[in-house]
Amino acid sequence: MINYAEIKNFQSHKETKIDFCNCVNVIVGKSDSGKTAVLRALRLVIENKPAGTAFINNESESCKVSISNDSNIVSREKGRKLENKYEINGEVLKAFSQDVPAPVKNILNFHDVNTQWQMDPPFLVSMTPGECSKYLNEVMNLDLIDFAISKIQSETRSLSADLKASCSQKE
Repeated sequence: MINYAEIKNFQSHKETKIDFCNCVNVIVGKSDSGKTAVLRALRLVIENKPAGTAFINNESESCKVSISNDSNIVSREKGRKLENKYEINGEVLKAFSQDVPAPVKNILNFHDVNTQWQMDPPFLVSMTPGECSKYLNEVMNLDLIDFAISKIQSETRSLSADLKASCSQKE
């Protein structure tokens, strides 16, 4: 869970701190007030997107977005001439190209289920029952349980057949 985010020099946000609650958070406001920029800033840390530097405030050479959870602060700094970097609790991570470094992914533990964009269809409600079930299975790793159960049932059938064949030979 994210406790807060700090956004510096990202689009219209010169210096913004947002505290999040433990439940669902909704960002509301007037048109062109920076709501989408907040989501984009979070996405910069979580997904290392968008690429390029067009989102850096015109009056700055770099931007920095920090996300804090219960025990870590993960930051992503990007600049026009500055070396791009991630930081975890002040420790710099380098050489990550377009990917998000594994330690960042592990700490933030984000999935598509965590964010909803303005034009996205209502989450789960717009899906068919089959699509919904498949999605929830994936999120909860139930597909692994289904695979394990299928494997156990296959082994049980095979062992039962072997036992039956063995008993038939003894008679």
